Amino acid sequence: MSIDAAQPLVMARARVPPRPKLLPYVGVLLAARKDPLGFFLKVSREYGDFVRFDAGLHPLFLVGNPDSIGQVLRHNYQNYKKSEFYYKVAPIFGEGMFVVEGERWRRKRQLAQPAFHQKVLKTFVRIMSEAAEEVMGRWEPAAESGQPIDVAREMMRVSLLIVIKAFFSTDFHGDISEMSRALTVLMRAGEQRIWSLFDFQYRLPTPANMRVARAKDTFDRTIFTLIENRRASNVVRDDLLSMFLAADSEQTGDAVTNQELRDDLMTLIIAGHETTAMSIAWAFYLMSKNPQVAHALKQELDTVLGGRTPTFEDLSKLEYTTMVVQESMRIYPPFWSMSRTAIEDDELDGYHIPAGSSLMLCPYVVHRNPAYWENPEGFDPERFSPARSARQHEFAYFPFGGGPRSCIGRHFAMMEAQIVLAVLAQRYRLDMVPGHPVEPQAMISLRPRFGLPMTVHRQH
Repeated sequence: MSIDAAQPLVMARARVPPRPKLLPYVGVLLAARKDPLGFFLKVSREYGDFVRFDAGLHPLFLVGNPDSIGQVLRHNYQNYKKSEFYYKVAPIFGEGMFVVEGERWRRKRQLAQPAFHQKVLKTFVRIMSEAAEEVMGRWEPAAESGQPIDVAREMMRVSLLIVIKAFFSTDFHGDISEMSRALTVLMRAGEQRIWSLFDFQYRLPTPANMRVARAKDTFDRTIFTLIENRRASNVVRDDLLSMFLAADSEQTGDAVTNQELRDDLMTLIIAGHETTAMSIAWAFYLMSKNPQVAHALKQELDTVLGGRTPTFEDLSKLEYTTMVVQESMRIYPPFWSMSRTAIEDDELDGYHIPAGSSLMLCPYVVHRNPAYWENPEGFDPERFSPARSARQHEFAYFPFGGGPRSCIGRHFAMMEAQIVLAVLAQRYRLDMVPGHPVEPQAMISLRPRFGLPMTVHRQH
């Protein structure tokens, strides 16, 4: 039998995924853009692990089965490219590793990989601990006065300082608050573009678009200045910027351009900055609601560190600290969703996936699925103990993605979260301001919509 003749039989055997009743073409965008977290969580609970939406010329599938997620991200990753959602944000974030495909992506990945090897990561420990100790000193007046601090904003600041120092081997002498605000504007604009129906509106000189343009200029001005100063100095340092500057284009032999550097560095700054900052902030919030976890963390820190600053060798001993970070990322994954487009026809969990289909893989939804997690809404770091995590499906937990395109900065992010959490939690306990609304906001990352104001108390 020919392939063409057999195809109708294959299609006939394929399962038919459930399909919510929405407007054709634009229904899912209209339904999701106001509250994408709530919408996709509700859809998953009502319809299951595989849901089809009619979105444009090709279907969109919400995929929540860990086996299927593993097939998309690892086992058959060659058949799945970044979806068009990523290209919507390219005008803001550029054409770095976040967007590009094929040989361009492989070249960029190979270029950046040495900066995240273990021997290089060791050199970042001092940078991370010094930044955390600077925060510790700035929190002392708040501990005296009882005046709340916004932990989310504080963690964004310290994480950005760490990334700038680690990637550029320089102390940031500009306005770090201005830089952080600019990134916030760009992240919010990126998420809005993903769920927009039309793109032409972003070319109009509206107040919102002008605000985004100013934020982009603020970010670009800082990064281009750092690049140009390094080029002028001819100094080679053991950091990411020097590795990028030393690389020539494999195709043309031309030196890498400032724009290419900017695009790649922005991707890595977002990955290394957003991921860690939000993970630590959410961890403090969750511990304020679960004081027994905060107590267990403090006991480990007292036992392993005894009040001193953690070293690289200490990190493997801070097992409970690591589990707190992992559990925080399970409940509030910093990158709450990722998507791919099928290049050729495929089959996932018995469902036919036509070429051109988009697939949405949503850690926020999968991490809350009671089919894969016991008491998924509970904050239980012990679920990541070796004995319990061994029973867990690998792709039931994927805050950094998976497969060849998993986040290149994941080890950097985990190490930073461990160190900053260990330094601050040794000295302070944080309590959430009573009655303050806490709601995750789906930007490119997952931020608290109304901040996280917390009071600072010295540990005994």
